[in-house]
Amino acid sequence: MFESNPGRSAGARLDPALAAMPMGRRLDELRRRMAAIPGKVGADAPATVAAHDLLPIPGPLGELLPSGGLMLGTVVACPRGAITSAILAAATSSGHQTAIVGEQFDRRRPSLIDIWEMGGTLERVALVDAAGADPAEIVSVLVDGVPVVVLAIPGLRLTPTQVETLRARVRGNRGLLVVTEGSWVRQPHLTIGCRLRGVGGIGRGLGRLSRIEMDVDVTSGQYARSGRLVLAASKDGRSRWIPAPTPAGLLRLAHTG
Repeated sequence: MFESNPGRSAGARLDPALAAMPMGRRLDELRRRMAAIPGKVGADAPATVAAHDLLPIPGPLGELLPSGGLMLGTVVACPRGAITSAILAAATSSGHQTAIVGEQFDRRRPSLIDIWEMGGTLERVALVDAAGADPAEIVSVLVDGVPVVVLAIPGLRLTPTQVETLRARVRGNRGLLVVTEGSWVRQPHLTIGCRLRGVGGIGRGLGRLSRIEMDVDVTSGQYARSGRLVLAASKDGRSRWIPAPTPAGLLRLAHTG
């Protein structure tokens, strides 16, 4: 199916890098390359994705993502914290069931309070304790009926066979797997990175944290976009993403060794 036809031009031959990949990863890479093709010459955004193939992410955060959201059937690498909570909030507020696979007493897993403050619906968030079990097997079962699964286990190691199996299950069920930890995630469809820049609301040793500013980077194949966002608290106890304002009022965090 993917072999070169001698009658074709050299430009039609399969990329050697693709030819060396397993079939599942090859298809993933082809989809990622197709998603990165601009809609027109000079455009920096990928071609439009059908609404039923996308989990929309509202606000400034979504504006950094290809087509304004996360493509279903893919694996996303994203650090723990506000971005992961924002994805869960967007999914649950849209009516999707979600699951967080982690360890019961791990305080670093996505916070339910954060998800609620960002507008999420906690009734649609299942907490799955993976202690003493096979996380890959748990995720494989969950993606049969849960559209969005977050795998948040520090130090997790998976074999290449397990990784390919997970990719195939996510792709076949048109789900979304968000992985927060682990170098085993080889070539995710999309990577979201963030760096804390500063906080606001704290006076001279007093006050309440009301704003968190961070730099967010999004990469997917040839697609790359960065922006500075602020997660700001509202008077109703909720929080929302806004574009970064002027630096006034933010406490800069110094980076040391």
